Formats: sequence, structure tokens, C-alpha cells
Amino acid sequence: MRELDFFEKYDQPVVIALGFFDSLHKGHISLISRALSVAGEINATPCVFTYKNDLASLLNRDEGVVYTYRERLKNLEKLKINTVISTVFTKEFSLFSYQDFLCMLFNNFNVLALVCGEDFKFGKGGLGDVETLDDFCKSQGAKLFVESEIRHDGKKISTRDIKTLLKRGEIEKANQLLGFRYQVSGEVVRDRQVGRRLGFPTANVCVDPEKLKIKCGVYKTHVEIDGITYSAITNYGARPTYNLNEILTETHILGFNGNLYEKQITVNFDKYLRDCVKFESENELKLQLKKDMESIND
Repeated sequence: MRELDFFEKYDQPVVIALGFFDSLHKGHISLISRALSVAGEINATPCVFTYKNDLASLLNRDEGVVYTYRERLKNLEKLKINTVISTVFTKEFSLFSYQDFLCMLFNNFNVLALVCGEDFKFGKGGLGDVETLDDFCKSQGAKLFVESEIRHDGKKISTRDIKTLLKRGEIEKANQLLGFRYQVSGEVVRDRQVGRRLGFPTANVCVDPEKLKIKCGVYKTHVEIDGITYSAITNYGARPTYNLNEILTETHILGFNGNLYEKQITVNFDKYLRDCVKFESENELKLQLKKDMESIND
């Protein structure tokens, strides 16, 4: 993946899909597909513009992102996007007018075309929209492609609704709207090895603090390790039996016995199974884990 800084010059002709792409939902996938198509037709490089950080945190909204910047890059590569234009969304950046943003974009990049959604807003106060974007593109000899909204069950797909579903633990419904299954990626860390002692060794990944906190509980998952997918079961959240409050994913991977410490893995969430429960003893916990394993094999 080639990462281009928004404030640095790049002379090759580009087609840019504009947005934050926090969740990479099916509406976002539509924009990216159009950018790929247009770029192929006019022999330009397809790019995606995105931010490296969580916009909500800067705007004092305790929310979090669906996918971190690194998770987005990984999924964009799966979509055949190999070039990203990015920057950190700062207080100063938030004060740029839409004219400032567009002038910098066209000054730094050889823009042949832009792609956005019909409700795209940008610049200070969200004063930039499709109409102002179209006018500016015409003044620069560039083309603008506007994608219609994608709907599911009669309702526009939105990141806000996806976040609501995730916070409720409605993973299956959220996955119907996302371009990829909800996932947590990261490095496997050493922990207290309680799972191994109980006969259920786990790969533990600390959840990035920028990520949205989904409903704590036990999930049916599948894990990507070096391009191979394994069925798994994951505890997301705190560990009440041991009075531990750190948000963590603990994943027991079926059919895998290797060493994963310090290795990058991706945990894809398929189905919510049950709430986190504080058990009176490790034996009770072990019995419940066996039931959980049986439930994902049904």
C-alpha cells in the first residue's frame, strides 16, 4: 500500500474517492468500485482519501471508529486499492473551508476525477457539498462522479446505524451492511495463560482505544492467520471472573496449535453467543466454555 500525505505533491494522474470510510460499508464499497472503474478507463491511479485518526474524538464525541486506519488499509488492499491519500484530522484542519480543502487537493495532486456520495459534505461547517464540488471540478477540467446511496431494507446504509448495531451486539445485522465482517486486528500479546490452563488456549489481542466499544460478550468468530482462516470463539471485553476490566479479545482457535505471540492476526466476528458472566469458580467457567464450543459446532 502506497500512503501519500495530503500536504505533499504527487504528479501522477489520480482518481480519488472522497470520504472518511470509517466503516467501509456497502455504500463506501460502491464509491470505491466507481473510482476503480473510472481510473481504469482514463489510465489514472485509483486512490482513496481518508483520515488517520478518529474524527469523533476530536469533536468531543466518545464514540470510536469501526475500523482503525490500519484495518482500513488492509481491507482497501482487498478491494484492489493500492494508493491512499491521508492526513491527521486536527483542530486546524477542521477549520479549513471547503475552498481551502479543494485548492490544496488540486494543487498537490493531478486530479482527473473525484468520486463521492450524493450527501457528501466537507470543509468547515460542512458547507462544501456536491454542487460546490461539481463547480470546482469544472473550473479545473476534472470530472465528478456522484454515487447514489445504497439502501438495505428500505433504509440508507450509514456508519451511525452500524455502530448502533455493534453496540447492541447485533453482529449479524451489522455485517449485512458492512463491506467486510466486523473485525479486530492486532498483535497477539502475552497474558496470564488462564485459557491454556483450562484446556482452551487463547490468542489475546488488545483492542485499539480508538475503536468503537462493541457489546461485551462471547462471539462466534473466524480468525485470519497468514492467509489461512480458522473457526474460533472469542470473548470480547473484560474478564469478570478474574476482576479484570481491560478491553481485550481472547480467542480460542479451533485446529491451531502454533505459537502466535507477537504475531498479527485478524478476528472476524460472525455471531453474538452470550453475555460475559462472572463465574464462582474456574471449573464453572470451563464447563461453560465447553458449551460455547458445542454451540459453534452445531
